[in-house]
Amino acid sequence: GGGGGGGMNGTSGNAFFEGEPPLTLTDRQVIDLIEAVLARAMGKPTPQVKEYALTAAAKLAARLPGRAAQLKALLARHVISSQLEVQTRACEFLQICRKEELTLQILERMPALDELEYAQNALGHTVGGG
Repeated sequence: GGGGGGGMNGTSGNAFFEGEPPLTLTDRQVIDLIEAVLARAMGKPTPQVKEYALTAAAKLAARLPGRAAQLKALLARHVISSQLEVQTRACEFLQICRKEELTLQILERMPALDELEYAQNALGHTVGGG
């Protein structure tokens, strides 16, 4: 393959551990890593790991228009998976990716759960529901 393209939004300047230098990856490096996971280059992935990788591919297809065709091809390869959940996920993501005007909205980052608000809502429903 050719060059790597620019650094991805969100992959530059984030250290995993305190004192660790920030990690900077190109779009290509991230996609290559997803492909390596799915191609068993890092051992045999569980169906759950494959589903995570397919989710990442779908989200990246929405955020990286220049790499969308490559990522959709990666998803398409798993439509015939013998693992039903993997096959289902690949089919669902391909359908979402075909509706380009909705893809970013559907696959945008979900906000973190506010545990205090969740607990208050859950408590309110159980107290008020009886």
